[in-house]
Amino acid sequence: MSEISDLLHPKKLYLISYDLIKGKDYKRLIDEIKRKYKPRSKPLESVWIIKSSTSCSEVFDNLSNYVDEDDKLIVLELNNVGNWTETLGLKSREFLEREFTELFDKP
Repeated sequence: MSEISDLLHPKKLYLISYDLIKGKDYKRLIDEIKRKYKPRSKPLESVWIIKSSTSCSEVFDNLSNYVDEDDKLIVLELNNVGNWTETLGLKSREFLEREFTELFDKP
């Protein structure tokens, strides 16, 4: 069943970044990212890369419910170009290598 769903709604990679103003609690936002988006990776302090069959706007709208008006939130759809340093954590590098290859290096 998931294979049919994947064909009808292919998953894309999105980059999420946020800056919560005035020392707010990140827990609600992080919990929602962990609950809703799999697979996912957190390569940097306030950056996540997720894979989702929903649109960029839908991801943004969902996460907007977990930030305040003065907070900053960016959701970007990733294309087939990506580079990263070897100093990223091993799990983040493996995630990026696997997901970029799966999405973009098909014969």
